[in-house]
Amino acid sequence: MKTIPMIFNTDMVKALVNGRKTVTRRPAKGVTYSDRMGFVFNGYAHGIGSNHRETMNNIIKRPVKAGCPANVGDLIYVRETWADAGANAPELTLYKANYPEHVPAHYENVPSLAEIKWTPSIHMPRWASRLTLKVTDVRIETMKELRQDHEQISSEGFGSFPQFRHTWRKIYGQCEPGDLVWVIEFEVIHQNVDTYLKQAA
Repeated sequence: MKTIPMIFNTDMVKALVNGRKTVTRRPAKGVTYSDRMGFVFNGYAHGIGSNHRETMNNIIKRPVKAGCPANVGDLIYVRETWADAGANAPELTLYKANYPEHVPAHYENVPSLAEIKWTPSIHMPRWASRLTLKVTDVRIETMKELRQDHEQISSEGFGSFPQFRHTWRKIYGQCEPGDLVWVIEFEVIHQNVDTYLKQAA
């Protein structure tokens, strides 16, 4: 198991917080056809998204390639747009995705969203992260497969494939039917990753 950071934009963080997002996709670069098919047993391709041993039929599945952002069992700490509350509340961290709703009620006269100097998600340190994702499945698919799967589109936090495609193109520049993507499914844990690890120890 490893612990890794992953950036999510503000809309996707909202979906994580609200329980609407339980899967994310990332571009899969340099993946061969053999990699995509994975370990083949008795004529069936079992895929490369698992690295555990199936004791019932003694199949050992191929480990996920190094190019995959995460593996089953890994913990992802979410990086999002954030800010320090300042000297008046040094223990408080602000999160743009659902500010000021997440601020405890005893904090009074909080500044408006526009008044805060927000820090980009790429600069969020591990200690400031409030969401941890425990990876439950990893696999490779094409964009075409997502287009035909309304349940997965919903699990991505979108109402339709065109919405997903628009966001994907803004981030990655293209969205073609044959493009390969890593599909990372997860359980959302509403805790800092280090807090979670201490409690799980």
